[in-house]
Amino acid sequence: MSAAVVRAGGPPPPDPSEMFSQAQGTLVIGPMVLSVGGGQTRSGTPLAAMDHERKLVAMSLLKATAGATGLYFDDFSLGQTWVTPARTITEADLVAFSGISGDFNPLHTDEEFSKKTQFGGRIFQGPGVFAVATGLESRLGIKDGTAIAFLGMNWNLRAPVRIGDTIRVHQQVAELRPSSSKPDRGVVIFDVQVVNQRDEVCQDGQWVVMFQRQQ
Repeated sequence: MSAAVVRAGGPPPPDPSEMFSQAQGTLVIGPMVLSVGGGQTRSGTPLAAMDHERKLVAMSLLKATAGATGLYFDDFSLGQTWVTPARTITEADLVAFSGISGDFNPLHTDEEFSKKTQFGGRIFQGPGVFAVATGLESRLGIKDGTAIAFLGMNWNLRAPVRIGDTIRVHQQVAELRPSSSKPDRGVVIFDVQVVNQRDEVCQDGQWVVMFQRQQ
């Protein structure tokens, strides 16, 4: 596969002989070697160390040449960790989730009422925090095209999330269960924490996800 990149100024474009090896699951761009899995590197230059334009080229080539860019079951190892990008919770998030869920409890929608509670003001719905957490986790890309099903979770709500709080997700592989009856898949159990800007754990628990195994 070849690719042409046109840009004004800046560093020279990647070598046009970029190619993708499906057998090895790697993308080769000049001196860079990337695995097909959320920008995880097996060798060569880490994705995070690339300049912005080369990073865009690398990711677009990964997505264009591979139907699945996530991690397969066999790519995971115990203790493997990720931290997602952060997101600040806004008034719009609260209003949107209230409308979608139908949860108009005054703790979320009535500032004067909520001021008189132990929270001292409105808080974001707990399930809304979980929903945002799943979106943040999806931005890691580890499930793209390789996850079969979200099987379940054990989940705890530890502390409120307020408008203006900035949250991120910490995720770690806790357990790996290859299927005994279907050799093409396995189950990964993740320890997950939703953490705010003060490093307080707002929600935590475990997510159970079934992944494909690479054939």
